[in-house]
Amino acid sequence: MLAPVTPPIAYAGEPGAFAEDAVIAAYADVARLPVGSFREVFSAVTDGRAGAGVVPIENLLNGTVREVYDLLLEHELAGGLHGLIRLELVVAMDELERPAEDAARVVDLLGGQR
Repeated sequence: MLAPVTPPIAYAGEPGAFAEDAVIAAYADVARLPVGSFREVFSAVTDGRAGAGVVPIENLLNGTVREVYDLLLEHELAGGLHGLIRLELVVAMDELERPAEDAARVVDLLGGQR
């Protein structure tokens, strides 16, 4: 667990998103600042609205998050990065079905009948 940070921690997404889970995993129950984009996370840290930011560099669904790599390079060249950590967040994703569906007809993601 990282040391507490007084200003909020910025992350891209809505409350309840995996990004917020990553903030909680890294910093415990601290004030959080949800913003609308990865660029806004970097801006919030740069302009002092946030004490730190949490961004993904890759994820299971989309692979490498190239925009974040570009932002890391952009801010590193501007002298704005101070201390990077790596956090691996394991997330559970469940399949859902509509209540009206016949469960016997649902095929799981691996192709087998349930």
